[in-house]
Amino acid sequence: MGFLKAVYDLGKSEVGNSSDPEWGDIDNFLSLPLPLTEDQNKNGRVIRVWLEVKDPFKQCLEVTGIGKIDVVDFLAGEGPLQEKRRKYLYKDPAGANVSWSYSPIYKLGRPKKSDREKLEADVAWKENNQSRFYKLYSRVLADFEREEVFVEGSVDLIMDELINRRSELVDLWSDSKKSYILMFGCYGRDGFLYPGDIPAFVSYFRDKLKAKSSGGGAITCAFCGQVDESGASLSDVFKFATFDKASFLPGNNKKFKSKVFPICQNCNALLTKGKDVLRSKFTDNTVIRGINIDIVPELIFEGVKFGLEADKASNFIKNGLKYEEKIFSALAQQGEGLVFHFIFWEKNNAQERVYLMVEDVPPTRLKRLEEVWRESLAAFSPFSEDNNKSKYLDFAISNIVGVYLDLAGSGDNDKKFQMDACFKTLGQLLNGNKVDIRSLKTNMVARFPGLFASEDWPTSGSFKMGRMFLILDFINRVNKGGR
Repeated sequence: MGFLKAVYDLGKSEVGNSSDPEWGDIDNFLSLPLPLTEDQNKNGRVIRVWLEVKDPFKQCLEVTGIGKIDVVDFLAGEGPLQEKRRKYLYKDPAGANVSWSYSPIYKLGRPKKSDREKLEADVAWKENNQSRFYKLYSRVLADFEREEVFVEGSVDLIMDELINRRSELVDLWSDSKKSYILMFGCYGRDGFLYPGDIPAFVSYFRDKLKAKSSGGGAITCAFCGQVDESGASLSDVFKFATFDKASFLPGNNKKFKSKVFPICQNCNALLTKGKDVLRSKFTDNTVIRGINIDIVPELIFEGVKFGLEADKASNFIKNGLKYEEKIFSALAQQGEGLVFHFIFWEKNNAQERVYLMVEDVPPTRLKRLEEVWRESLAAFSPFSEDNNKSKYLDFAISNIVGVYLDLAGSGDNDKKFQMDACFKTLGQLLNGNKVDIRSLKTNMVARFPGLFASEDWPTSGSFKMGRMFLILDFINRVNKGGR
């Protein structure tokens, strides 16, 4: 519950900073469709489709064509972040296989050369359910017409014009280093009307929120204990793997929301807002390639003097990790007013596969791990880089992962086995428990014949063996009292 409480507190704090009665029922559910970084050069891009409609402020939009298609930087322009969330009017889809989206936004992703070539040649999209045009039609646009946001025939008209102008889309979808979204809006008197500027799209968003939370009868919230006439499930907030399968977790079925971690509408809203803050300010994907790390800070003041210590903790929560390059080292430098909760997870379509969750990690534990790592580096280091790069805890964690990946064979099952063992080790280190070093040594010895026989061993073997010895030395020092 520590993790959930910390996420809830993040949401509650954010809500207090940006309230607007007009958006009160929507604000807490709005999120960002792309990650946000302090470096504008690393942010994504938005391809905007300017729909020509007879009246953009009617509840049913009569589309007459597509005026222009252009591209802008993600969240470009002045104004508070929450106002931009309202303009984008975005919330993650309810699942991987749903045939509707909360807003007229489709994630294109990063453009590989092959992706751009496929889009250019994608004329017969109706017969190809893997086509981006097919997914755009079936998962986003079609439901707007079914729900009478568009007049009949509008979506076919939009798709026909997009197909005819697909070369424009390909030209705009060009930077392989940036992630893109495709956004539909309308011409307005002063320029482009974003989804949140268009009443019909806002009403559609509200209707979908209401439909998603209705049904199932009264519930008792598993988080706050309050009774609510209709509720949600924790799986509506966090898309952890298998949570959307009613056979595994019946909380996804409206009939059974009272059975598995039901949450009331207020907690649903604040947890959703907290998750958005978490993913925009406290999630890292640089320490371990391919793995996201949610780092949830929680304020604790028992036994802690108020004043500078409390101010430092509050400022960290306000600013997040966006200014930090060495994440774990930065966490180790925080004062005693915080503890951290960690979730290591991987994106899998609309799901999030969780590898490891660790709660209540104090900064002092991280600081001690970094100090022990430097002791090991001083005793023996296979790294030729300047110690200024290798001395940080982030480097230690990434190299622990590197050792386990070195031990993995080419098969997916072997890689999965080694990564499961790796996360077990990371969990023991972060929890302050002794690491099963005997198991790691046995693992290494069992893999040596295969490693020695590999073609790259003559060139990489010395480094790999040196890194193994370093990690074993580090873990041994931690086990002897370096916690």
